[in-house]
Amino acid sequence: NHFASSWQLQTLINTAEIETKKDELQVYPNPASSMIQLAGLNPSNGTLHAEMWSLSGQLIGVRTWPVGSVCNWDISGVAPGLYVVRSGERRTVVIVQ
Repeated sequence: NHFASSWQLQTLINTAEIETKKDELQVYPNPASSMIQLAGLNPSNGTLHAEMWSLSGQLIGVRTWPVGSVCNWDISGVAPGLYVVRSGERRTVVIVQ
């Protein structure tokens, strides 16, 4: 039976797709409507700093927290839509409902 002998198994792994989440800015919950919690903020001068931008480039808000604190951000006054949250070079998208 030549059919079974003609098969080859090739395993390919693209290592560029394997990333760790430790250097990423994370927002919980996402989507959100009242409060978000940020993780992975880039510390600078003893504080954690984050900015929220609209997709049209308007600065929505800036927050700072002491290093080591829980980073909660009240977004209840933010209009529904997509926003970019940035901390240094790290950024992510948050959906406000």
